[in-house]
Amino acid sequence: TEGFATLEEGLKIFDEVAKAPLTLITEGANSEIIEKALESLGVSGVSVLKGLEAITGKDQLKTLFQFLGSVDHKGKVLFVWDCDVKHRLEAKNNTFPYVLPKNEGNNLAVKGIENVFPESLFDGFTKTVVLANKTRIDQFDESTKKAFVEKVCADASVEDFAHVASLVVEIERIKTLS
Repeated sequence: TEGFATLEEGLKIFDEVAKAPLTLITEGANSEIIEKALESLGVSGVSVLKGLEAITGKDQLKTLFQFLGSVDHKGKVLFVWDCDVKHRLEAKNNTFPYVLPKNEGNNLAVKGIENVFPESLFDGFTKTVVLANKTRIDQFDESTKKAFVEKVCADASVEDFAHVASLVVEIERIKTLS
């Protein structure tokens, strides 16, 4: 399918949108972290769509956003991208875009969902890169992403999700719209 939704995946998306008053769709494997963040921050009434990781890269998500924005549906849909996405999209037809703000205090993970977390969570999940000029840079080791997600979902505190607060504000704003 070259990254585009199959008919079965498309029907799953429409089924979720029809069931929930607010459905959240995010990039790749971010759904687990977003769901845990919302649970930790006491947010209810949001269905986080899971199981479509193969078709929700940032550009595929943009295509899905544009499609859902052009078809009639009653449920509200919030699309959430990582801080490194540069898409300029407008809300349309109960379909809302949101880009997580960059956490300037995290220099280990400067992109991706990992950027929302404090650097203190990255013990055991970093690597050191040595540049040609011998400068050493510590950064998030992408090969440990799955283990990092598992750790965050098991052990992260409410404070660790502080940088997701603006998403919660957006969710609450969207819930009030008619």
